Amino acid sequence: HYLLNGKIFCGECGKPMKSTGGTSKSGFRKKYYTCLGKQQHVCDNPSINKTAIEDVVVQVVQAFLAKESNVDNVIKDIMEYTVKNTPNFDKLTDMIAETDKKIKNYMFALEQGIELDGTVKRLKELQDIKKKQESELEANKKGAGGITPLQYKKFFEHFKDIKIEDPRAKEYLIKTFVNSVT
Repeated sequence: HYLLNGKIFCGECGKPMKSTGGTSKSGFRKKYYTCLGKQQHVCDNPSINKTAIEDVVVQVVQAFLAKESNVDNVIKDIMEYTVKNTPNFDKLTDMIAETDKKIKNYMFALEQGIELDGTVKRLKELQDIKKKQESELEANKKGAGGITPLQYKKFFEHFKDIKIEDPRAKEYLIKTFVNSVT
């Protein structure tokens, strides 16, 4: 089972690398990733041992996840992405901007000495509305997608100690975190 199929590309020519294998004279089965360019005689990059490259990729991912600042940055990016792609985010942001515009207009009127019945009362209502809208936006940010930053942190911690000897764990880690390897 080749874990990097469709994800590994030649560092020389950029073409995909495909799974290949052979049997040694002693009957030992060897598995490799070989550049398609090499098979087409346009690249001379050597084949790469399957187990060796897969183990290196897993070790790189684990080293990345072991650094807390990396995980924190990934979680921050996930939360920002989720919030921005939540339907309420744009709506709430627009509502806050509109309410803020109304507040500024009322403030301008008061500064110009224009005070009609209920102007101050309406200004206070708008300020309260804006606070509620901002609170709702913050609540969306904290629980974006229903998953909190702490839950994401626990999820990522799960991968720190995966044993590369466990083929299923290795496969899960690669499927979860690796998009491409060059």
